[in-house]
Amino acid sequence: MADAEFQRALRGLTTSASSVKGVATAALSSPRDYKHHVYEIERFVVKSAAEKRLAGLYVIDAIVRGHEKVKDGQVNIYASRFAARMPATIFALKEAPAKDQDKLQRVIDNWLSRKLFQPTDVEPRNPNEAAVEAPAASAPPGSA
Repeated sequence: MADAEFQRALRGLTTSASSVKGVATAALSSPRDYKHHVYEIERFVVKSAAEKRLAGLYVIDAIVRGHEKVKDGQVNIYASRFAARMPATIFALKEAPAKDQDKLQRVIDNWLSRKLFQPTDVEPRNPNEAAVEAPAASAPPGSA
């Protein structure tokens, strides 16, 4: 039931505060599904229209901050899970409209000042470049 509510809220996501809060509340109401929620939100940011990507970042922000309030003193499972693929998510945000870039940067700066994410977590990296570079690095010396 909670998963259906989360999916419905994510499909109707806009940058309005009520829409963002609805997705965050649905995600935080079933913390045992946090891996699925993080995956769906990351996928939304990467695959959605460029105009909707800001809303995805707002949801990440709301969930990470909301979990901090709920689980005071415990490890933020959402922050650590989002951090694992955050460089690819930030890279996808580079395609957002120019009018949203200041807002995106403000959220990222806020994360860094609150120490929710490390500076290395929010450096944009193309996930495809890492896959291309890895085989070249593992080639034996002199085989070029």
